[in-house]
Amino acid sequence: MTIKYAAPCNECGAIYLDGIKTTCSRCVRLKGQKRSRRRLEIRFKCDCGEMAVAVILVSIGPEDDLREERIAVCEGCLADERLIQE
Repeated sequence: MTIKYAAPCNECGAIYLDGIKTTCSRCVRLKGQKRSRRRLEIRFKCDCGEMAVAVILVSIGPEDDLREERIAVCEGCLADERLIQE
């Protein structure tokens, strides 16, 4: 099984944890308002406390009711996840 990376926001281009399908929660709140620039760099912390470099999608729940969650991961945890997936 390969690691599934979450797509960035369609509006601003940033990686995000909270939002609706393909749009981050900030862009949902500002819908209809003029935004002067795209924000590409968002800072999240991984569960280990380091700064996250990616957001991955993981499936959780019982096999008949799986749902996808977004998890922010740092370089070290992403490397660990790659090793686990192999």
